[in-house]
Amino acid sequence: NIYIALGTGNVEQVASMKLRKLGINQFFPVGGFGGDNENRTEILKIARFRSEKHYGMNFMPENRWVIGDTSHDIINGRQSGAQTIAVATGGIDIAELHGHEPTGLFEDFSDWERFLDIVMNNSESL
Repeated sequence: NIYIALGTGNVEQVASMKLRKLGINQFFPVGGFGGDNENRTEILKIARFRSEKHYGMNFMPENRWVIGDTSHDIINGRQSGAQTIAVATGGIDIAELHGHEPTGLFEDFSDWERFLDIVMNNSESL
């Protein structure tokens, strides 16, 4: 019951190439991209719109999540109407990410059970 989309500042072709290189492109059938808009919040809104059309569902705010590794991801995710998960794998200090009050905060994704608990139960983790 988890539906995945991509929201990135990369243009679609570059994003697809990066995901193919990691062997995960097939998990992201839809998204919003830098070629759609230069405003990251708008890119996330475009990703949501395309996701709702692609999956044939309306995703309510409590069921929308943005996962990112920068403070901008958290800020733009919240501005787009989503809950946020911050992961300190992108070179940003975990304390800085914590200061932006994401719904969930992780050093990395090794605790995948806690991650799923937050997403599936909308529980606070900070």
